Amino acid sequence: MTKILSLDGGGSWALVQVRALQEIYGADATGYDVLRNFDLVVATSGGSIVAAALAAGWPLTQLVQFFLSKSSAKRSLSKSPSGNA
Repeated sequence: MTKILSLDGGGSWALVQVRALQEIYGADATGYDVLRNFDLVVATSGGSIVAAALAAGWPLTQLVQFFLSKSSAKRSLSKSPSGNA
């Protein structure tokens, strides 16, 4: 059976997904800890940021802080480099 991690977009939804991963794998788990449980990862928008951080081995606590930081999240989730739609 293939295990797929699907990470949806939607701005703050990415933070909810990271919090869910913390509940399942532990608050201090790293991206490597999470990804070793899946055969495939698919993601869009904010979920792609989560997937990239997981692939880089970020601790989930660091990823939560990234999304809680207004400036980091705003830069990463804006529709264009200037932040204008």
